Amino acid sequence: KAQGALYTGHTAVASCVIVDQCIIAKLAFVFNSYINNSSDSITAKLTLTPLFIFLQTLDLSQNAIEQFSSYGLPTLKTLDLSSNSLPEFPRPCNGSNNPFYPKLENLFLRRNRISETYLLEDYGHCLTALVKLDLSLNPIKIILPFAFVYFKDLTYLYLEQLLGVIEVN
Repeated sequence: KAQGALYTGHTAVASCVIVDQCIIAKLAFVFNSYINNSSDSITAKLTLTPLFIFLQTLDLSQNAIEQFSSYGLPTLKTLDLSSNSLPEFPRPCNGSNNPFYPKLENLFLRRNRISETYLLEDYGHCLTALVKLDLSLNPIKIILPFAFVYFKDLTYLYLEQLLGVIEVN
């Protein structure tokens, strides 16, 4: 199987295993956003369509994304949303607790605006394959004692240089 990549501007944003699927996905790459002409950054909301079902790596770092949603990326293993403007942890499952990313192993949320971790305990049921989680350089104020209890495979947790006052209850 050949590898392929999708590009917006100068940055590769996604890769998948089958080139034909990348071409289809590129045509279906739908985002309700505004392009900031001065920096070519994606601002506002980004919504991915179901045609990304073969993606294994999605790198949307260094944009100005304020909200991220997906209809599900069942083969996704790495999601990088670092250096954006996300105010909260992206929702990893639907209302019935069915995971959007059942194979996700690496989640990078470094340098966003995430300040709360109270939903992490609930989200652990949807991120059962997660091995690496990076929340560094966020203004997190409180980390609840059971925030990561359901992340059974979590091996690497990065909380470097949190910008808020840390209170671990």
